[in-house]
Amino acid sequence: MKRSITAITLVLLCSVASWAQNIASVANGLYYMPTTWDCFCIPNQTMNITINHQVTLNNNLGLVSGSITINASGALVQDAVPRSMLMTGGTFSNSGTFSMDRMAVQGGTFSNQGNAQIRAYSNEVTFMNTGTISGTDTLFNMGDYTNSGDLVHAVIYTGQSFTNQGTVTGVDSLYNAGTLTNGPSALMEVDSLYNAGELTNDGTMDHVAFTNAGTYTNHGLVLFNDMINLAGVFHNHGSLTGTGSMTNAEDFFNHPDGTVTLAVSFLNAPLTVPPSPAAIFTNDGTVTIGDSWYNFDLVTGDTTGYWSVQDSSVNVGSMTGTFQFCDLTPLQLGFPVVDYNVGTVAPTVRFCQLMTFVGVKEKDPLRVFPNPTTDLVTVQLPAVSGTSIVIISDMAGKQVIVPAVRTSGSERLTIDLGGLVQGTYLLELRAEGERYRTVVVKQ
Repeated sequence: MKRSITAITLVLLCSVASWAQNIASVANGLYYMPTTWDCFCIPNQTMNITINHQVTLNNNLGLVSGSITINASGALVQDAVPRSMLMTGGTFSNSGTFSMDRMAVQGGTFSNQGNAQIRAYSNEVTFMNTGTISGTDTLFNMGDYTNSGDLVHAVIYTGQSFTNQGTVTGVDSLYNAGTLTNGPSALMEVDSLYNAGELTNDGTMDHVAFTNAGTYTNHGLVLFNDMINLAGVFHNHGSLTGTGSMTNAEDFFNHPDGTVTLAVSFLNAPLTVPPSPAAIFTNDGTVTIGDSWYNFDLVTGDTTGYWSVQDSSVNVGSMTGTFQFCDLTPLQLGFPVVDYNVGTVAPTVRFCQLMTFVGVKEKDPLRVFPNPTTDLVTVQLPAVSGTSIVIISDMAGKQVIVPAVRTSGSERLTIDLGGLVQGTYLLELRAEGERYRTVVVKQ
């Protein structure tokens, strides 16, 4: 009889306490244990709960209209069994330690200022992180997510709003179908990124590979191996630096304040049959290509646009506008200075190798051997009358050695390039209004 009275008393106490709104932890213990709380009750989903101790979650957790506040000295961690949390309202704030296997935030406000480990979670409302959230396999965001701290996540899908003002690292893949903003001084390291929404980068984005099928605007730094502008619009006002290649299949605008540096190749071409939409690359800034350049549609730009191509250049489409194009290893130096041109080139397009020689009659290239060379190069000079000068300059037009003077007659001339750094040079013979030129490579 005494035990029954004690049990009834305990139930009544818990029942009465559950009506109270505010409870706090008084000792380390289990979440669903009365001795852990000052109310000597079991918490429910409508209470305002404050945790100042090490509390172990020994069952699943829900929050409907109340609040859970974990202070800096507190912790709410799951036990050996993976636990779940469903939040449909209220407020959750962590400034201490928090761990959960699965979590869904469907209502209310979630904020983390401490350390949290969440294996998989979704957000449909407002989620704010100024601390650290790690150990995450998957984040599914369909609400407003703001990160000013550190996220270490494997997979991120965002279909609404995701703003990063801190660091996001360890991401294997990120798919954006909403609005993604990477703020100034912010960092996102993502192996594979697919943008189908609106992406704005004012900080640093670091990718192995990324695809843009939406609208991507860059004011900061984008580092990558390979990238493709598949079916979207790309605006570059910052720096794009690739250790691999770039493909543009729709609309790419490299603005006057934009720079693109590629270690390998550039391709501008529609990737559908029939070719729709058109692949249009507008370069009003600077693009440097470490290997080859291929255009199968339209490349255009104004006078601020500059291209530098180290190896092959191929035009099967159209080149229009007033941009400057510099093939550093041209096969021929007559207009246009494109190695293989079966497309159209507007006469307004400028080629840097010709800019110094306007109004000069061009002749066949000089014969030089060996080419490439390590030091000495022999030039087979054509038969010209009078005094002629052999000049060697870099591809920017700057003379790199003292000009060699030849008086008359057809002969061979040997020039020592041993003092030059490895690279490509322009060798030119000037004689009475005629100029003979060729390219020599110093190894």
